[in-house]
Amino acid sequence: GGSGRGWRTGRIMAGGAARRSMGDSDARLARATGRRRGVDSLALVVALLLAGASITSAIPADDQWAWVNAVGRRGAFVFSEDAGRSWTTGSTGTTEDLLDVSFRDARNGVAVGAASTVIATSNGGKEWEPIEGVVAEAATLLGVSVSVAGHIRIVGEKGLFVTYEDGGDWALPVMVECTTVREPCAMAPYNKTASTGVDLYGVRFKDPINGLLIGANALVLVTNDGGGSFMPAEPPISGTLLPNLHRIAIDRIGRLSVAGGGGAAFFID
Repeated sequence: GGSGRGWRTGRIMAGGAARRSMGDSDARLARATGRRRGVDSLALVVALLLAGASITSAIPADDQWAWVNAVGRRGAFVFSEDAGRSWTTGSTGTTEDLLDVSFRDARNGVAVGAASTVIATSNGGKEWEPIEGVVAEAATLLGVSVSVAGHIRIVGEKGLFVTYEDGGDWALPVMVECTTVREPCAMAPYNKTASTGVDLYGVRFKDPINGLLIGANALVLVTNDGGGSFMPAEPPISGTLLPNLHRIAIDRIGRLSVAGGGGAAFFID
């Protein structure tokens, strides 16, 4: 279920000379997504490592046609149509740092980043167009998810959450502020200066109403009403120094997987 009660924890282990461990500072500025035949693939992980602008990937040996997209600093975007054997750069038209990207199918995707940047492509990332006015003030947008039905959900600094339904209008951005795991989060129109919410790095929905947001200090927020309200889940990680949770993905059977700083990794069935 989507309540956060059934977390299984693990740890991502680095190995091999070609791999590099990503700290929080790298992970905040490096986001990637893998798609196999238009479907998110949990088995495919790509990181655009910004310090050297290099790419590392872990792709199953039997998957020779995975589609991979990655974004990074100063509007960087690269994509591969052959499981990472060759790469092509796309022109995003922005010099802002891009922090996350999500595709609904092979052609249509959205990327987000610094200074409230939201850009969209309809040709697989070869060309991008800006989407203006999603967030009025200059906020850092840290995560985006685009569903097969075209529902776009974006999260960002200081509890920012904003949504769009295909064929409709962008909702007004809200700030999600949470105190304890036993109380629903407060929600109000977004005001970066006034917000006490923590940074939210990722968002995924299992269906139109059930989803998770992840963020700083191992924060996991659960919604069962399409994002109308959120409840903090029991922390999946214990300790005095809680890692930021940066990446969330969902597989074809609805299992959510989360990864964060310090090699933290867990999933819920």
